[in-house]
Amino acid sequence: MKGDKIELVKETLKFVVKQLHAKDNLSIIIYDHEVQTTLPPTHMDTQGKEKAEMVISTIDVRGQTDLCAGLLKGLEVIQENPVNDVASVLLFTDGHVNAGICKTEAIIEEVTKKEKERQLGCTINTFGFGPKHSLDILKEIAVKGSGSYFFIQNKDTIADAFVNCLGGLLSVVAQNITLTIESDNGVVLNGVVTAFKKTTAGNATNVIIGDIQSEEERDILCRLKVPPHPDGESLGVLKLKLAYFNVISSKQEEI
Repeated sequence: MKGDKIELVKETLKFVVKQLHAKDNLSIIIYDHEVQTTLPPTHMDTQGKEKAEMVISTIDVRGQTDLCAGLLKGLEVIQENPVNDVASVLLFTDGHVNAGICKTEAIIEEVTKKEKERQLGCTINTFGFGPKHSLDILKEIAVKGSGSYFFIQNKDTIADAFVNCLGGLLSVVAQNITLTIESDNGVVLNGVVTAFKKTTAGNATNVIIGDIQSEEERDILCRLKVPPHPDGESLGVLKLKLAYFNVISSKQEEI
């Protein structure tokens, strides 16, 4: 992979790590003309996520791409560590297979052998990065693995791809979320820093967050000018209202 694609892969891996819970396990395997397990199966608690992020930061551009060897190693890791009830190989590549077994039919044959040999019970989801990659091989592998193929063109498409990919592990818990921010007690709201769409109505700023999955977090930065007030006294600086559709209760709610 080229440098820009590697950075996109790293951003995607960081996103995956953030979505996983402490009970989930993650292993990271990198491959070029060789295959290396850089993160053995690890629980994604706080310490595990720190290890994963450290491993991700070391990923860099390498030589050739032996996709088949990397895929087979991923299947082996799942077979050797039957921890989770739900297991999946997430195969990341730019699709330019140029080492080892390169033909689609031969790769599918090797995967079939591995499944029969080890009685694997997992899906294979494939991800193509950047605007120039081969679709056919990734799509065929995903079909064989009862998974899906996803195209990640840039950072903005990462979340959408994984909402679908991790649908069995993550669920949307709130939709059409709007956060209303209004200053209070003489505090001046000088700005709201966020990538989300926002509108202003009088002294209030509305941030359109959209949908959110279970355990996801959103950070919104507010710039405030706070007037002097007596030491030791608390001061309310903002009024916040969160409006959303609760998917679980099927009701519109506000807090």
